[in-house]
Amino acid sequence: HVRPYTPVSTNALVGAFDLLVRVYEGGALSEHLATMPLGDGLAFKHIPFNVKTQYPFEKKLGMIAGGTGITPALQALHAVLGAPGDSTEVSLVYGSKTADDILAADVLDAWAAAHPRLSVTHVLSAEPA
Repeated sequence: HVRPYTPVSTNALVGAFDLLVRVYEGGALSEHLATMPLGDGLAFKHIPFNVKTQYPFEKKLGMIAGGTGITPALQALHAVLGAPGDSTEVSLVYGSKTADDILAADVLDAWAAAHPRLSVTHVLSAEPA
């Protein structure tokens, strides 16, 4: 079975990549990844047609992501926020079920605090009123 994952690291990381994986009960691969000892290896296959050109963007960029769909947004934000001299204004609307379900919240909060041109809005669909 093929399981597509989007790296959340930049292209500057050579010879490795970082993944953000939500562990689902009964999810064969996500449960396997969650229980692997640190330092263990796992074979991955690169699918050339799945590589997308992401950068540079226009002067204003709107992004909408939900759940684990945040991973391509994180990859794009690495490029935009990490490029010296880039002034692209970015607005991200990120939907999750509850506040506890927000993936990479600490990264998004740190980036928004460090980059005034990044606006992050969280939309919660199942949070109690």
